[in-house]
Amino acid sequence: MTGNIAHAGDFTLDVGGDIILDADGDNLKVNFSGTNYLDIYKTGNNIAFYQPVSDGDILFQGNDGGSAITALTLDMSDAGYATFNNGLAAGGALSMQSHNVNFNDNGKARFGDNSDLQIYHDGSASYIKDVGTGNLLLSSDGAAVILQTSQGEKCVEAVKDGTVNLYHNN
Repeated sequence: MTGNIAHAGDFTLDVGGDIILDADGDNLKVNFSGTNYLDIYKTGNNIAFYQPVSDGDILFQGNDGGSAITALTLDMSDAGYATFNNGLAAGGALSMQSHNVNFNDNGKARFGDNSDLQIYHDGSASYIKDVGTGNLLLSSDGAAVILQTSQGEKCVEAVKDGTVNLYHNN
């Protein structure tokens, strides 16, 4: 069969087996009112989803206990910046290339099986908190460990194999 199928109302395919779309051109295009909104295509041995509308986002939506939610938004105006509705679990390494990991006030970066190390800001002060067993250790392969103000003034300097210097009003 060749050509187009045109139908004025809804069009339903109801088959007893699978529906197979086989495009020798390696592209499947999805249009709405004549505008192309999605291309699914083969690239090598991979499958790609492409949103050709400039800055048009890609949304993954579903039904969560009767409520419609957007689980994931890929922001195409920001190079595909991903916004997850409720958390992210990674089974392997998580690598950041050019964006930051941002936390709202009281949002904590937690490390360890029991959230033993926490780093956060409460709107007034910033915290590095060890709430587990053991000690909180700061180490450096450099010549010293230095605690300083945001203006670069030293408060404490622990020199490797040397002295510990405390600074006041410098």
